Amino acid sequence: MANALSPTLEMLWESDDPGDTLLARFGFNGTDAVVGWVASALVENWGIRAASCERIVMSDSNALVWVGTSSGPVVAKWSIDAERFERLAALARLTAWLAQEGLPVSAPVPTSSDHVQVEIDGVSLCLQREIAGDLLDTSDPHQVRAAGATLSRLHDALASYPEADRFPAPDPTSGSLAARINGGSMSLPSIYPR
Repeated sequence: MANALSPTLEMLWESDDPGDTLLARFGFNGTDAVVGWVASALVENWGIRAASCERIVMSDSNALVWVGTSSGPVVAKWSIDAERFERLAALARLTAWLAQEGLPVSAPVPTSSDHVQVEIDGVSLCLQREIAGDLLDTSDPHQVRAAGATLSRLHDALASYPEADRFPAPDPTSGSLAARINGGSMSLPSIYPR
């Protein structure tokens, strides 16, 4: 991939050195190695050629990479925590289903073999389109009402998700919500039961 500029490398919440973290946690010796790995994964699994990489963000056992491609900007999201792989695949399927139901979510881009989450090189990887947008203007009652209506539609959809009874439960040892937030190991909440 031709990339005139090195991507920005940063930590999301932690104060650790990003270069040290990239090597110690993820096994990459610099951003060029990440860019090469992501570019290869995109071609092999999605048939998409990467043209540029602008940003790599890491947190805990997860990383996000913003990539410019021939089919538009995407975000590659991956985790190295094998205990979360089943749940990540289930979340990707849920998000794809929500998109099919017409909800405004960032749907995973299916691979050439129609998977929405793949495991390669000991990593669970998902690809999503980058979506431009603005933050909610809480002083605009129309925006606030629209956000509330969308949230209500999302709740209704989650309550009717056909795979809800098979959705992997979150790790019960992860502690309370406050503990997960304060400890930096925030995971997504489980979906609504049927």
